[in-house]
Amino acid sequence: MTIAMAEPRNDSYFINLLGGVIASQSNETVIVTDPDIDNPLGPVIQFATAAVERTSGYTPRELVGRRLGTLFAADKFVAVLEMLREVAASKQAVIVDQEARHRTGRGHWLELSTSPVFDDAGKLIHFVRVGRDISARKTAELGRESTQRLLASVFGVINEPLAVADSAGKVVMANTAVTRRLGWSIFDLMGKPVLNCLAEADRPSLDGMMTSASALDQTRQLKCFLEVKGKQPVAGEVELTSIRQQDGNLYHVLTLRLGASKDAVDKDWTFELAVRQALSSGNQDPSVVAGKLQLVGLEAIKESLGDKWQALAERAHSLAERTIQNHLRHGDIFRRTKDDGYLVLFSHLSATEAQFKANAIAAEIKEKLLGEMPELAEARVAAFSSTVPVEQSETKNEETIVQSIERRLKAERNRVEKEARDALTHGLRSMRAISAPVLNVEGKPTPITTIHLPKSLREAVQSLHSLGEIGYELEAQTFLLAGAAEQVLAGLGHGAGKIILTQVSAETLANARMSEAWLKVARTLGDAAKSQIVVELRDIPADVAATRLTDLTMRLSSLFKSVAFELPTVDSAFLGKLPMSTKLATITLAKIPWSSTGEPSPAFCKIVKSLDLRQRRLIVREIASPAKRMALGKIGVTLFAPPE
Repeated sequence: MTIAMAEPRNDSYFINLLGGVIASQSNETVIVTDPDIDNPLGPVIQFATAAVERTSGYTPRELVGRRLGTLFAADKFVAVLEMLREVAASKQAVIVDQEARHRTGRGHWLELSTSPVFDDAGKLIHFVRVGRDISARKTAELGRESTQRLLASVFGVINEPLAVADSAGKVVMANTAVTRRLGWSIFDLMGKPVLNCLAEADRPSLDGMMTSASALDQTRQLKCFLEVKGKQPVAGEVELTSIRQQDGNLYHVLTLRLGASKDAVDKDWTFELAVRQALSSGNQDPSVVAGKLQLVGLEAIKESLGDKWQALAERAHSLAERTIQNHLRHGDIFRRTKDDGYLVLFSHLSATEAQFKANAIAAEIKEKLLGEMPELAEARVAAFSSTVPVEQSETKNEETIVQSIERRLKAERNRVEKEARDALTHGLRSMRAISAPVLNVEGKPTPITTIHLPKSLREAVQSLHSLGEIGYELEAQTFLLAGAAEQVLAGLGHGAGKIILTQVSAETLANARMSEAWLKVARTLGDAAKSQIVVELRDIPADVAATRLTDLTMRLSSLFKSVAFELPTVDSAFLGKLPMSTKLATITLAKIPWSSTGEPSPAFCKIVKSLDLRQRRLIVREIASPAKRMALGKIGVTLFAPPE
């Protein structure tokens, strides 16, 4: 993006005015320079905001008149000059991470957006550089790299056979326990299908688990026969966790356990036995991983249903219990509590893994309740998991143990809830919505921009949503509306035809009070929304009625340029529910099934073709991998949104 002006003015008045306008819209550092990119020390600094002193150690007065190279080590400034030349040649803004130098000599990292400024004759007259300190993020990245090297070392000494397969199902890592227990050497496995580790009859089951998009980030088990080199297959179990990395790549982590009978029966397990086992484990701080699932928001429903409530409640709890049981594995246990909830002990998961599983269980219960008991549409399912310490004094009996775990779990939940509320209370006042361009197959920006929350706010909203608290989602979504309007206003005169994509959840619009509050804000946007803003409806239940989507479209289309819909599934039947006026749809990468050879599933290819026939565009969200982008491009997908 270029910044243009009516007349070329090089006086200090204009430079200070330009810098001041930019600084008023940003909390970051702002530097304005002349266009001299031929000097080896770079252009001359003509304006700097007070925030620059925080990162560089120089006051604005000290910097004005100096060359830009003052702020960088000589060996780093070569790349800075190359970037400035690229900006001047392309006439487009560029955002890069650059290592700058404090006046004391220490290095620090900045995320810098550099924009060229031209006069009406097309002559370059200034560079505007807006930056923010990302040293903490870079330090964390370096720490992650060190951690990954450590994990690779630990991986090798774990006593259970472990293998890691890529999205195509090919083995990319295996530890020495695979050789000790199964006889297969690293050379036998590397680059080969991990399905070869199972007896042929069990391979389709594992392949189905690995290609199921709905099971992402969950731990699943498969009783099967494992192939042992030079011997007959042996009864065992595969424990599979599929993980998508930040770069978009999918990996499968498999634990190959020998000796578990396919007909093994779970023993009678209790909370008391689980806690006593934790106490006898020898750990200095014995603990268990516990979770709480709870039906919330039932008070109004009870009041409206009267005498009918009791029978409906029993059906709801029966459905919830069946769902929970289907997700548990050997050694896990749950029981119903007095507050319409369920306490669960996860015997094989970390606290983070348990939270993923609890969220998945809660989502499935909510979906089934909505499908089978529409009277409970306003109900929510809260989910929270954590590591809970246990003490010998609290093991008198089963009831004492349950009360102790519930009490400690509640205290930890309250702490997490307070932190999330505090982060949102502060962040919604002080932060700005983040904009990012939608990319084409080549990775180049398109005229569509997405608006999303800063990561800290998004995580806080997700935490509260898991806890059944949805009030802040309304505030977050109105925050995004304001961010979209800012983008429209900022681009007046330069963004003809540009689309700003913002989001609202189906749950927000389904709640009468929240819907009216959100629409009230939308109405204030006026022509700004009607000219460029497209509202994307997310988190739509797969079984939603077509009439409901049509009603929503009619309500929203009068306020916005158009309405887009997030696809909740790759079932082509859902497309028939979309209103005829729908021109844009979205789907997250995690919902797209992939074959063991790394190709999009036939079901998704059918979705893409069907959308194309109806002249509807599809945006695949949360995609960072160029390889995935190219694979989807081959089947006709042309728009991609990076991870939020």
